[in-house]
Amino acid sequence: MRRGNRVAVTGEVLKDTRFLRKYNIKVNEPLREHSPYGIGGNADFYAVAETAEDLSGILDSATKNDLRARVVGGLNSSIVSDHGIRGLTVRMAISGIEAVKNRATLGAGEPLGEAVARLAESGYGGLESFVGVADTVGGATAMNLGVGSEFFGKHVESVRLYSRGRLLEVSAEDLEFEPYRSRLLRTGEVVTHVVCRVVKRAEEDIRARMLKVQAERLKFRPGRGRSEERRVGKECR
Repeated sequence: MRRGNRVAVTGEVLKDTRFLRKYNIKVNEPLREHSPYGIGGNADFYAVAETAEDLSGILDSATKNDLRARVVGGLNSSIVSDHGIRGLTVRMAISGIEAVKNRATLGAGEPLGEAVARLAESGYGGLESFVGVADTVGGATAMNLGVGSEFFGKHVESVRLYSRGRLLEVSAEDLEFEPYRSRLLRTGEVVTHVVCRVVKRAEEDIRARMLKVQAERLKFRPGRGRSEERRVGKECR
């Protein structure tokens, strides 16, 4: 696959290729195999980050090798060109949902709608407006995703992120949330975990709120009614 420090197929010249094996980075990986739409060209390099430490190591190695890196979620909101993506594509796969009292810590790779449903199973509400949302927690935070008049940043207390070679935690105030934007879109910092404010409620009350959100949403999206109803209904059960 490699001749010296030149990687065959992509033609990239890397200063140190050892990180490819260390982090199980694939070369010339077909992105259609990772897209829910089954389309898209190849990524020159493709990695999966399941921990904050792995994400940091992968991105640090990319910087040392002058390799452009792009972090993506589940590709649910992106259509990949048939020309693929140059440089290193890193799929955010940090998972985990932990709720204690009125705080929930969510892995950035968790689909937000599924996280809402799983919190409901444990009797934690407050995020019902985001049931059925396919975007990852990290993506929803970076773009300050809005559903109707409700924005995700309103529920964020703090965020753990990768910033210029460091893993650190910052408060929601420091993220400069505005509708559909935050400082993260400008700085390129990458979210690893999000701490949200949640409310302890009876599970049946949370499910009722989720179903109400679904009904209101379908009023404005008639063309996607049945598929949306099936997906959100499953999460509300």
